[in-house]
Amino acid sequence: MKAIVLIGMSGVGKSVKGKKLAKKLDFDFIDTDELIIKRNKMSIEDIFIKFGEEYFRQEEKEVFKEIIAKNNCVISTGGGIILDKDNITLMRSEAVVFFLNDTLENICKNLRNSSVKRPLLNTKDDLYSQVSKMFISREKLYLNACHFKIDLTDKNDETIFNEIIDNYKTFNLLDI
Repeated sequence: MKAIVLIGMSGVGKSVKGKKLAKKLDFDFIDTDELIIKRNKMSIEDIFIKFGEEYFRQEEKEVFKEIIAKNNCVISTGGGIILDKDNITLMRSEAVVFFLNDTLENICKNLRNSSVKRPLLNTKDDLYSQVSKMFISREKLYLNACHFKIDLTDKNDETIFNEIIDNYKTFNLLDI
């Protein structure tokens, strides 16, 4: 069965939910950011500082190409993977893509509670304002990249996973 790719804003919970979903489906779990960290032997923040965003995006693209054709896995992507049209084309043709969406308030709460530093959200501006601007600039890309949009607002994990699994099964039946 094709891979499940999770896209969405940083802080929406792609990695946390992706791990749980993979376990529920007995699939492998792959986190593109973790692969980039291992490959470069440094944090995402340090990659941005040392090499810049363009280098990071190229690494992201290469890692994604290497893993996208894997079957029976859940792939959690970085929030900006949709900034490259080649990534969108590849994910739409090789996997079933789910856009995880939540309120900006919930995303900001998750970001504040996270130990992971996100270089593009590390300025002196108000976090809500930064997340809002980023979401506005990316929302159409997320919608164009996904096969299914999953609204996380006021839903527990079980409800979210059932919605993803039901859509995934339907997509795979239609895709044969």
